[in-house]
Amino acid sequence: MKTELKIKKGLSMEEADKLTTIGHLFETGEVFEKDYKMALECYTAASSYGNSMAVNNLGWLAQNGFGTKKDIASAVEMYELGVKLNNPISMVNLGNIYERGLLNGIPDYEKACKYYKMAADLGNQDGLFNYANCLFYGWGHKKIIKL
Repeated sequence: MKTELKIKKGLSMEEADKLTTIGHLFETGEVFEKDYKMALECYTAASSYGNSMAVNNLGWLAQNGFGTKKDIASAVEMYELGVKLNNPISMVNLGNIYERGLLNGIPDYEKACKYYKMAADLGNQDGLFNYANCLFYGWGHKKIIKL
């Protein structure tokens, strides 16, 4: 039996957080049957209230084509919004897109390292690890670590 979500208008930030969690449960299939379309609906509604994790998760769905057409440009747009909302996971995800050249087929290590550093500065472990790799390998700037 398919359930339809009827999301009320005027959510509080706390309610938008809960809606993001519900979307994640649909996305992962941890509690509900996996349903990317329902996750997309939850994230879209929560993101309209400025929930940075919902914005990031919309980017993830677009990047991977889960519940929507795979669209790297849309993913970048969502991640950039997440960066503006100070979401370190969006910073790492955007860095990964630039590091791998997923947007236009050409890696941009300078941009990747910029976003990894932003996440690292916020204490994000993935950002710290990836930024350390930038420093070690000299991606995007002069190599500063020597063996």
